[in-house]
Amino acid sequence: MKEIYHPHFPGKLILITITSCFFSLKLFSSWESSGSFAHLFFAILLLSVFIACSKPLIEWKRIEIENGYIIIFKRFFKPLKIKISESLYQVVIKDENIRSFRFRYGKYYTQVSPIIYKNGDEMTKTVTDYMNKHKISVEVVTPRI
Repeated sequence: MKEIYHPHFPGKLILITITSCFFSLKLFSSWESSGSFAHLFFAILLLSVFIACSKPLIEWKRIEIENGYIIIFKRFFKPLKIKISESLYQVVIKDENIRSFRFRYGKYYTQVSPIIYKNGDEMTKTVTDYMNKHKISVEVVTPRI
């Protein structure tokens, strides 16, 4: 059975992205008319906020889990099909909750964090059930703070 997981983006991220874009454009036009470097500085600062916040919206990573494979789709890249039993090498746990799964596929390393996906708890359950069923042992790590 194919299970599809889409990212969940908080409304704040979308609001910050749109607002920073709008005010950045406004400050750039204000800088052109006034020549004030303070306007240019804040416009560049807001532009960098816009770029940082829009990256996850542009990338849009979608995950499919099917028949022991996890398939990672990114908007502008070829899908990456990874066999869970051969590629899962680490599980990151914080406060007794699984924060992410780390996969190694050839020269590629990728991390899937169920917390950012709609129905992420189901994703965690699907992967852990697969690990238990096939007796997969992996390294368990805690995040460095």
